[in-house]
Parts: sequence; structure tokens; C-alpha cells
Amino acid sequence: MSLAPLPHFINLENLPNPPIDLWNLIGPPDLPRGLLPRIIEDYAFGLAHHMGSDPSGLAMAALAAASAAIPDSIKLQVKAHDPYWLESARIWTLLIGPPSSKKSPIISSAIRPIALMDNASIKRWRAEYHDWNLLSKEEKASTPAPQCKRIRLEDSTIEAAQEVFKASPEGVMSVQDEASAWFGAMEKYGSAKSASADRGFWLRAYNGGQYLVDRVGRGSIIIDNLSITFLGGIQPDPLRRIAAVSADDGLLQRMLPIILKPALAGHDETRPDVQAQYDFKIQMLPILKMAAPLRFDFQAQELRNRLERRHIDLMTAEIISPKFASHIGKFDGLFARLCIIWHAFEQDFTISPIISYTTASKVAQFMEKFIIPHVACFYRSLGLSDDHDQLQAIAEHILAHSLQSVTVRDVQRGTRAMRKIAAKDVVPILQQMTALCWLIEREGPRPSSDPLFDVNPTVHFIFKHRAETERLRREKARAVMNEYFK
Repeated sequence: MSLAPLPHFINLENLPNPPIDLWNLIGPPDLPRGLLPRIIEDYAFGLAHHMGSDPSGLAMAALAAASAAIPDSIKLQVKAHDPYWLESARIWTLLIGPPSSKKSPIISSAIRPIALMDNASIKRWRAEYHDWNLLSKEEKASTPAPQCKRIRLEDSTIEAAQEVFKASPEGVMSVQDEASAWFGAMEKYGSAKSASADRGFWLRAYNGGQYLVDRVGRGSIIIDNLSITFLGGIQPDPLRRIAAVSADDGLLQRMLPIILKPALAGHDETRPDVQAQYDFKIQMLPILKMAAPLRFDFQAQELRNRLERRHIDLMTAEIISPKFASHIGKFDGLFARLCIIWHAFEQDFTISPIISYTTASKVAQFMEKFIIPHVACFYRSLGLSDDHDQLQAIAEHILAHSLQSVTVRDVQRGTRAMRKIAAKDVVPILQQMTALCWLIEREGPRPSSDPLFDVNPTVHFIFKHRAETERLRREKARAVMNEYFK
């Protein structure tokens, strides 16, 4: 967007620093075309057009579902000469957006084939258990009770989840439509010791492998493979609060944070049935078998080695925050996991043992152009302020009303989001906007008075287009209210 020229009467030498763009700090990138597996790309863009949602959310939710459907026995040897570093297709995805970003419909659509498979498994188990229960006492003693193999968890305690994992060695998908409750349970559920144990359980589940549980009353439980794929949705404000108070143990760094763009009106028109094509492919993934670990071809291995050096450079750069650096530290394994997903979508019933350079190159580009910018956007939004939505509300109020100054009274009588600010916090919020170059603070008329805040004169020129958009949005809202509440 080209900026409107400043009037000739403004002295450029005396202007304050330009205001920070509160709406596009590091804007999340659009979903790139030509890099995803074709079925997922068609599904994401086709359904997004129909739903009016961000295709990025649909694509990443679909990748999470695919990672859950691919058996954990499909492994990739990451390094050519290290037979002990093996990765399975297991990713954790967190969709971040306001209630209007359609997180729930996105998640429901993506996990539809997972839910169908899980429901069918439960029905089979119930029938098998019914038949087993009809056996005589002697027959039951020699016939193990049938176990229910699962692929999905939603509302479950850790103890119940452990029972599910006993019969599900290929991994399970945890679906948390409202992930704030999932995070909150680890902070508040039970004693501090039990909350810490819950976090440890989930942290361990990111990497898979054998897990031993010893409990008085329950005895010893051996879980052959504690492997969880995660898909959840959360609003920005709760996530900022969670990030501020949660333990810095790497739980958030295991997530792929995807910042959703606002939803638009959908289109009700004839279209290819991308949902059915996607469902069919996801349901075919569990039958894939592999006798030995996958390996990269020579060129793909060289690409992986270059990416590892690139990730080390990112982690050691001084401008990178420690939490961001920790996140990048997971990307060597993430690259391998995504390569398995891309490779699986290229197969039918038998899976080739070699991942090609073409496949690895698409994954590398997808990470560079899409995933890393989303992670950077996520940490930038966390680092700016815990009151980011309130800062945006005040900024929109300034633009909509062409204010030249802002007072405490303006904030207290402003929009709903502004009125949520406690009186004692109004001045500190306005001082934050001063630090962001939106306002210029000066002393009040008396020593006991609150400071006064003038609007940076460049604000209304730099954000002229947004000011007009905000005025039109408010006029439309008033018209709707007048129509329905005359």
C-alpha cells in the first residue's frame, strides 16, 4: 500500500519516529501453492473458498491429521550413518485466531476421516468384547480380552489416556478444539506435582517410544509407544496469558503456531468434492507398511545437512529470542517428519524406501516460506505486549475519529475492548503506545494530573487507508444495530 504524502507544512526534521504497525508486525504469509501434496493443496484452497476460511489453517490441520493416520512404524533414518536417530510422522499444530476465524469448522473438517476411523474401531471392539463376554469362565481365562485400538483422543484424563495407549502402538491424535482448557489443566488441575507430571507426559509423547507407568493400585503399565499428534485451536489473548505464566519447558516450542487470517464470506456453488478425496486418502494411510526405515537419497541428504547448518545459524543469531531459538531447535526433526508425510502422499499401497530430493526440496521450501515466518510472527506477537488487543482497539479508535490527542476519558468511554481496561491501567497502556510511537506524552496541567498524550502527526497519513476502512466498518455496524434495534 502506497502511503499518502505528508502535507507541505509538516516539518520533516521535527517528526517523531514512525508508528509501529500494530496489525502487521510480521504478517503471517499466505499459503504457498505448488509445495504441498496435491490432495492437501486442493483440499485447503477448495474448502477455504467454500467456507470463507484461511486455507493455511485447513492445510496445517490436514497435515496434522495425515501425521496421525500414518503408522508410527513408518520411520525415517534422518542421517545417513546414524541408525539410531529415527523420526515418525508426528507433528503438533496450534491454530491461533479470534472466534470469527472459523477454527472449529476447520478442525472438524480436517479430523473427519480420523473420527470415522476411530468410531469404526470402537464399534468393532464393542462387538468383539460382546462375543468375548459370552465365553465361559474357562474360555475367558485362556482368551485375552479384546483391546480397543484408538486413533483419537479429545476429553481425557492422563490416566484414561494411558489405558488407550496400551492398545494403540501406532500413535493417537489429541484434538483440542479449545486448547486454552488443555493448557490450563496442566497449570491448575490437581496439585502442583500432578500438573508437572501431566506436562511431563505430554512432553514425552512428542517424541514417542516406550513409556513405563508404576502406580499403587494400578500396578505397572508398559506403553510400547507413547506417541501423540496434536491439533488444537486457541484465541490470541488466552495464549499470551498462558505463555506469560507457563513453565518454560519447551511445551509451546513443540507446537507449529499458525496465525489465522480473518474469515470471509463463503461461496455456495458447485465445486469438486475435495473433502471426499481428502477423506479417502487419509483413510488409506494407515495401511502403509515398511520393513526397514526410510532413507534420503544422496541429494536429499545433502539438502538436510545444509538445513541443519541453517537452523544452527538461526539459533545463534543475537536477534533471535531464546524461546524462538528453542523452537528452531526442533526443526531438524520436524523436517524429517514432514518429509514422511509428503512421501506418504506420493504412495499408494506400497511405500518406496527412498525419499527423493524433489520431495525434500518441497518440504524445505514450505518450511522456509511458510512455517518459519508463522513461528516468527507468533513470537513477535507474544513479545510486543500482553495487552496487544487493547492497543489495537485504541489505535482503531484514534483512526476512526481522527483524534489529535487522547485522554484517559477517551479510553474509558471508547469501544468495548477499551472499556475493559481498568482505570489504573489506562495511563500505562497509553505509555506503551508512546513507546510504539503512536503517541507523544507531555505533562498535565498540574503535578497531580494524569499526563496528556498527543497523537503522532504521521499516524493519520501512514494509516489513512486503515482509518477509512475502520470508519466504514463502524458505520456498517451502527446501521445493522439501528435496523434490528429501532
